[in-house]
Amino acid sequence: DGLDVSGDQTNNDGWEFRGKSSLQMGKLNKDYFTVGTSPAFYAKCKFSLADVSGIDDLRCGFAQKDEAFTATTDNYTDAAWMSVITGDIKTQTILANAATVATDLTAPSSGDWADGASHTFKILVSSAGVVTYELDDTAPTGAIAYTFADELLVTPMWFHRFDATSPGAIIWETFEFGLQ
Repeated sequence: DGLDVSGDQTNNDGWEFRGKSSLQMGKLNKDYFTVGTSPAFYAKCKFSLADVSGIDDLRCGFAQKDEAFTATTDNYTDAAWMSVITGDIKTQTILANAATVATDLTAPSSGDWADGASHTFKILVSSAGVVTYELDDTAPTGAIAYTFADELLVTPMWFHRFDATSPGAIIWETFEFGLQ
């Protein structure tokens, strides 16, 4: 009932998807956006996780457009994500190359992900760069306030890395991004 994006489910292995590759030109307001110039935009993914204990790190949101790929997502310069780490649903942000700030969500779903469950992450960015989040179409409790810098170019991003415990399938039921 969707696209299996799991890959080989090997410990410390996974993959990253971006709306716009750092090696391609892209289309403004289609696969990347300019904070302060572009109208409000969003990324939304409904997906299921077969076994949450098998997820080291999973992030969905926005990162700076032309940054080189890195295996260490905490090394990005500017980003705003919703994430799942061993079943805990969080927001994670990086501002101006500072340390990643992670905050547990407490509602809905108690901010937790159960094995086999399906949830929807929606990350919204206003034209001024203010980021808000929705978990299953509800503003979650505990989300951290974050604003992208003016004129920053950002693109939608998905990242996941497996744990050795018992990785299971990650199924994208829907994945979309664009203008609000």
